[in-house]
Amino acid sequence: MPDLLLLIRNRPDGPQYRILSALMAAHPNGLTVEDLRQVAYPDGEPPEAVNYIRKTIVNLRRALARARWTIPSAQGDRSKLGHYRLAKTGTII
Repeated sequence: MPDLLLLIRNRPDGPQYRILSALMAAHPNGLTVEDLRQVAYPDGEPPEAVNYIRKTIVNLRRALARARWTIPSAQGDRSKLGHYRLAKTGTII
């Protein structure tokens, strides 16, 4: 796996960096939104933590697309909602 952390510009101690680091460490498995809340906010989370994580995932998808990686959406599979993982894409961007 390439060092996908080079694709983001946030601080190493910031939530976006922590979330991507955790997803990379868990690859090929995924993490739940609860796991990501603990990773992103180890010292206590803000009230809007879940919404921030969702927005962070959207932003990470954009950044990862350049390296042909993504964080797939559940696409109707209710058992996978709130579960995030890294995956290689098949398209060149």
